[in-house]
Amino acid sequence: MMRMQQKSSIRDQMKNCLECGYPLPGKRTGRCPECGKPIPVDIDLSLPLERSPRRIIFSFATRMTAIGILILLVIPIAMASFGRYPDGSSAFALVISVPLIVSSFLITPRWQDPVAISNGFGSRDTIRLATRWGSFSWLILASGSSLIASGLLPGTIIGPVLEFLWGLVCLLCLFQVFLLFACLDRLGHWMRDETACSMIRFIHLSLIVIGIGVLVGIIGPILFPISPGFFPIYSVIVFVVMMLVVVVLLILMTKTVWFTLLHRAENSASDRRLRDRFDETRSFVDESNTRL
Repeated sequence: MMRMQQKSSIRDQMKNCLECGYPLPGKRTGRCPECGKPIPVDIDLSLPLERSPRRIIFSFATRMTAIGILILLVIPIAMASFGRYPDGSSAFALVISVPLIVSSFLITPRWQDPVAISNGFGSRDTIRLATRWGSFSWLILASGSSLIASGLLPGTIIGPVLEFLWGLVCLLCLFQVFLLFACLDRLGHWMRDETACSMIRFIHLSLIVIGIGVLVGIIGPILFPISPGFFPIYSVIVFVVMMLVVVVLLILMTKTVWFTLLHRAENSASDRRLRDRFDETRSFVDESNTRL
């Protein structure tokens, strides 16, 4: 809980202009030196997602539902694709590339709301843009994988240089997935969901472990003799565990965002009843004063 409060206090500080995204280190009043727009000082940037406009919450709810259904349908097919071809990972890239691109665009909407911008969903946010456009690196991996899967480019004849470049593309795709879960982490903090944030930290750690395996697989044969089967095996094991966590995470976050929408409706109705009761009381007092 303390960790969530610390991260929330960091997010409360307006580090960038809400109009142009220009960094504002130490500058909390006046105008932005880049676009000249006034820096708002009366906006509470620490509000949770529950206090955001209904359209934003409903958009995230539908987007998370679509991502959950898409990934839940794709993961069994992707896991079954291992071993289908001489290089099982090639079939995996073919299956997972398009769903990841679609998911990257769904989870990175842009909003003009100041609180949404402060939580990393502005039009100029670097991580959001890198997640979106970096997802097309999966098309490169899928194109090469299709050549390997079709037999036009057998893995046995890939030269050392091409194999090295192929490993770099794999690392780039892993980094894009890392950024994708970083965007989910932002949404989790915005929803105040510590459980989801903890699961995302585990997924980030798993991606780092898999990335180290890919990196060692690239440079290992060059630097020192190494068993070629060890790193792929342990990477696959870590990947399978990570996929199970991803399934639970998507179900949890989808449930949380829908409950957030429900709680917002309940709170709005409660606030409306309080305002009506206050208006009735004030009207009664005014009538009493008039009679007196």
